[in-house]
Amino acid sequence: MIKEQRLTTRHSSDSGLHFSIPGTDTQFEGECINISNNGILISSKSPVNPGHVISICLNNETMASPPLNILAKTIWSKQQPSGYCHIGASIKVVMAANDVNNV
Repeated sequence: MIKEQRLTTRHSSDSGLHFSIPGTDTQFEGECINISNNGILISSKSPVNPGHVISICLNNETMASPPLNILAKTIWSKQQPSGYCHIGASIKVVMAANDVNNV
């Protein structure tokens, strides 16, 4: 059995999200598989190469709260047999949607 090496617990999620690479106008759709204080695992039909900074808007469909805006750096990307791509990213900044305009 492999010992868990993450510093924080991953929390399962099935929240929808969209993301983009800052400086571009293209929006990609995806789903959050899990999230922690340090990272996020995304499933998307659109692969993103490691090293890219991505701007994520994570929707919270189960709670009456605004979406979270996340700035993250992709660490890895792996194509899945389903045709989707799993993207692992390191979270750098998290803000509530209503805080974005007040920074």
